[in-house]
Amino acid sequence: MPIKDYYGYIPPSNTLDWAKLTGGLADTITGISDERQQQREELGKLNMTNQQIVSSVDSYSNQTLNEFVLSGSEEARSTMKTWYDQLRNREIKPAEYKNRMNNLMTNWTDFGTATKTFNSRIQEGLKRSIPGEDGLVVASGFELYKIDQMAQLSDLKNKKIFIDPQTGNIMSGALDPNTGVVDPNTLVTGAALNNPENLQSNRVDLNAIVASKVGNWGEFRDERNGTTKEGQALNPLFAQAVASLTGSLIGTPEAITSIIDDNTDTEVAYYSNQAGLNAIIEDRISTQNDARKILGQEPMTQEESDKFIDDNSFSMMQVQRDGNGVMRPIPTQEQIDFAKKTIQDEIYIQMDSEQVIEPKEKKNKEQKSDGGSGLTDSQINAKNKGAEIHDIIYSQVDVAGKLKRASGGEYEFTFDKPTKSWTATKKGAKNPSFSGMKSSGDFYKVFYGGQESYFREGTKKKLN
Repeated sequence: MPIKDYYGYIPPSNTLDWAKLTGGLADTITGISDERQQQREELGKLNMTNQQIVSSVDSYSNQTLNEFVLSGSEEARSTMKTWYDQLRNREIKPAEYKNRMNNLMTNWTDFGTATKTFNSRIQEGLKRSIPGEDGLVVASGFELYKIDQMAQLSDLKNKKIFIDPQTGNIMSGALDPNTGVVDPNTLVTGAALNNPENLQSNRVDLNAIVASKVGNWGEFRDERNGTTKEGQALNPLFAQAVASLTGSLIGTPEAITSIIDDNTDTEVAYYSNQAGLNAIIEDRISTQNDARKILGQEPMTQEESDKFIDDNSFSMMQVQRDGNGVMRPIPTQEQIDFAKKTIQDEIYIQMDSEQVIEPKEKKNKEQKSDGGSGLTDSQINAKNKGAEIHDIIYSQVDVAGKLKRASGGEYEFTFDKPTKSWTATKKGAKNPSFSGMKSSGDFYKVFYGGQESYFREGTKKKLN
């Protein structure tokens, strides 16, 4: 995918000559002599040299880029002049003056590095979002969000360079188009832009991790009253193993986020400020009302909309920058609990189901001519169908399409995120035929209404 097609990003035709802007700085900034006259001369030279460096910017054909660079240069020169005046008036000490100068020029270099590597870093990020030879994607959904945010930095409209007059730290930020005030949530330093964590966040492959762990859990047999039960869930250490594995998988906010975003049907939306959250809410309500319209229903009332958003809030993830300027998700307790449940559901799916072995005498009495299972063809088919639907529901890939095909195209299936349940609508019908189906066993209504117990039994064990 060409980088220019991603999120509207268009690399500038010209790049800043940051080496030119910062060249010779190391030779200029020297130790301050104990002698007052030499000290004044050195600091005066430092001021003039740095003024020249930040003033030495080329003119660019991209007017927005040109204005952005010139604005930053003017801001830096103005700040340095203020510091020099403060130094001469003895309002700040030489050591403080030099420290601010060093910070400013270091930050200036950081922004240069970020600019030079901007294009290549986004391209590398895009490669991580493409399935590898094993069919797996390395990048998480949160990483794709961060790539989007990084690409948006290329749009310099309403952006400005800011310099902290007390430290010399440089940040870029977006101005509110209505008020002209900078949005604090958009402020970012050059060092933060260069931090790999601001672009990469690995996907948690929950299925593979759980499979590698559960496979090492031992079997356990319990023989009482002539009946033998066996399975991993009967092991006395089972609960401890589940808790330990769950805890290890939710060790970071990024891991929690990936478990929800990359391992469930949940469509996670990220936001960093109230305006972003409001946009998500408006979009979710609009989508839900469009779905109701298709079903011939009226749009949600205000009360229904409020409840819908409250029920759907677990899919909205807040993001903030930490002390190093790295974007971090901030999961709520509801989201953490949902991630834990997702992990434990995956564990139960993959571990061996409990098997009940009846006494031999009892089994002989129940044997029939159908191969000794004691079940009719209809009951066997119901169990097999239950196992098939179980695998479809937990495959988490094209679930609605697979369910439709499993029904022979007779039903359309939709998932309602607020209630976390499935609805089945018969082809050509306006209203749902079945609703409120949350577990794979609930689908007996659609596929085997007369064999509920056998269908549910089939959903307890995956197909071989």
